[in-house]
Amino acid sequence: MSNPLHKFFHQILISNFKDYKHAVITVSADEGIEKAVSLMAEHKFTSLPVIDTKDKNKCLGMVDTLDVATYVLSVAPDATQLKENELKSLEIAGRAMALETVRNILNASGRDPYIPIIENEASTFVINLFARGLHRVPIIDRAEQVTGTLSQTNILQRLHEELGVGNLKEISEKTIKQLGLGMESPVRVRDENSVLFAIKAIAKERVSAVPVIDEFGRLVGNFSASDLKGLYTENWPSFRLRVDEYLAKHSPQSAKPVVVYHDTKLKDVVKELVESKVHRVWVVDGEMRPQGVVSTTDIMKLINATSI
Repeated sequence: MSNPLHKFFHQILISNFKDYKHAVITVSADEGIEKAVSLMAEHKFTSLPVIDTKDKNKCLGMVDTLDVATYVLSVAPDATQLKENELKSLEIAGRAMALETVRNILNASGRDPYIPIIENEASTFVINLFARGLHRVPIIDRAEQVTGTLSQTNILQRLHEELGVGNLKEISEKTIKQLGLGMESPVRVRDENSVLFAIKAIAKERVSAVPVIDEFGRLVGNFSASDLKGLYTENWPSFRLRVDEYLAKHSPQSAKPVVVYHDTKLKDVVKELVESKVHRVWVVDGEMRPQGVVSTTDIMKLINATSI
């Protein structure tokens, strides 16, 4: 059948999203990457516009959490270095992280390029970009000044308001399994694995997060690039900490992952994403073992599909 979600959003202009015009949270190009990570974690963003230090009206691009993970991995010591000269290796990596500026890691991952959008475009134009993996786009006026940003979350909130009404009622009652969501088994990390191991998994798989499991394969946490806000503390980064110890210390909320099941209805998944203010929910079985993941990007792909 045709896609009622796409039909609905194709009638809505970006300008209809009144909440896109807001005080834009940005980071200066010459700020350290720790500042960018802290801002993203504080506001629950996965990306931020980067503003030129001298010309505050000039946006240089976007920085996202995967850019940070990609950079951190590039300066992190490998396992051999850690074993041979642990403290020195960590100190060198920590200095590199502390001194690096946002300017030098812009779009290091290649996932969130700077694509400014004019507000009179149909929202499906932006949803198409979101379906490709972008999380946030700057909205510009005719003078090419950034007047706000539109994110996957804005689209998701509107969807949450409309699901179950009119032409969207039927699809809202479908389960995620019926819609083909959350069917791919995610790459997992163990709770006893090191933080460095988890960062490598994120960078290799080009994902924003990985599920953390215990010795029985049960979901006990969620390690995301946003959790890197606590990586560099005191004299050296926490590369050697166990993932569960790191989350308990720096990101306790990530030790309480949000879960759904294959028979969960679409409307309930969207509700969970919106009300829990998360970017993904883990699909688990009856034993709490992760079977898949449904992210906000997956919902954007569903909306963007020609037919369902």
